[in-house]
Amino acid sequence: MEPKAHEIKNPINFVNNFSGVSVELIDELRETLDDLGLDSKARTQIAELTDTQRDNFNKIVQHGERGRDCVIIAVPRRRSFLCRS
Repeated sequence: MEPKAHEIKNPINFVNNFSGVSVELIDELRETLDDLGLDSKARTQIAELTDTQRDNFNKIVQHGERGRDCVIIAVPRRRSFLCRS
């Protein structure tokens, strides 16, 4: 049975959306922590950790979009191949 594009894209879109929201939450967290008046060492550590998290989530979105694009391209090709067979 041939998978439908939306059946594959929906989980990818969920991951992309979840990762995008997580990036926004990291930014909000940093704004909140900035208001706490932490010492420079703590601020530096928090900045490094949250930058790493943000970068990781952005990579997830980037690769998820690539996967989604592959599905968009592959499913119609498969369908046209099956129709020609």
